[in-house]
Amino acid sequence: MDSSQLFDIIKETLILTAVVVGIMLLVDIVRKYAGSMAESRLWERKGWIIPLAAILGAVPGCIGGYVTVSLYNKRVVPFGALMAMAIATMGDETFVMLAMFPKTALAIIAGVVAVGIVVGYACNAIIGNGYTDSTVTEPIAGHDHSGLKHSLLHALKVFVWASCIMLAVRIASVYIDLESLVAGKAGVLVLIAVLIGLIPASGPHMVFVTLFAQGILPLPVFLANCIAQEGHAGIPLMASDRKAFIRMKLIKSALALAIGWTGLLFV
Repeated sequence: MDSSQLFDIIKETLILTAVVVGIMLLVDIVRKYAGSMAESRLWERKGWIIPLAAILGAVPGCIGGYVTVSLYNKRVVPFGALMAMAIATMGDETFVMLAMFPKTALAIIAGVVAVGIVVGYACNAIIGNGYTDSTVTEPIAGHDHSGLKHSLLHALKVFVWASCIMLAVRIASVYIDLESLVAGKAGVLVLIAVLIGLIPASGPHMVFVTLFAQGILPLPVFLANCIAQEGHAGIPLMASDRKAFIRMKLIKSALALAIGWTGLLFV
């Protein structure tokens, strides 16, 4: 790899990061003027709780997940709402998706929101509110997820992850035919995507975004990872209610495997 290729990677990553920062600032502005979702009276409308949770989860970043987990801990929303949020959210990877392939990203977001709503209502019908003995009713301390400082810190993290992964993929493509490597192994990749999706953090999933954006990864594999992961949103739930976290992860993983493997039959 020569210096011009390395420069291209750095330039592409800087452009991507700039777009991500812009989207982050836009989301922060909307959030600022929309008010606090946790205090909104919308949650009093029981019939709208699950769709609201799914839509909140679809907001780029992890704030929607933190709000929903806090509301679940306070027993304002049922487990079905928690599931709807967890399926619909993809954490910080959503910012990168919108920057790299906006039209496809919007279609994927709409799809996971719809799936989240269906699964959320199903969970309510089958297990009720789903509260466990370990559910706490006090709010979990979170982080400041608004303002320029937050956006810049996330931008730095996105830049590091994106640059490292893009560099690794570019180097690998020089020595390995990645498309041939993936061909015929999509079923195994779905399983790997779901296993990595068990990690309750943003970052590792960026590799799936990058490979999908380059046309190397099949859509069903990418969808499996999108459904299995929820960025950092699972961390406060894991800390406050381990049983609910495990139940949520098991349902999401089974769903991701089913959708991923079924999707491979049509591609």
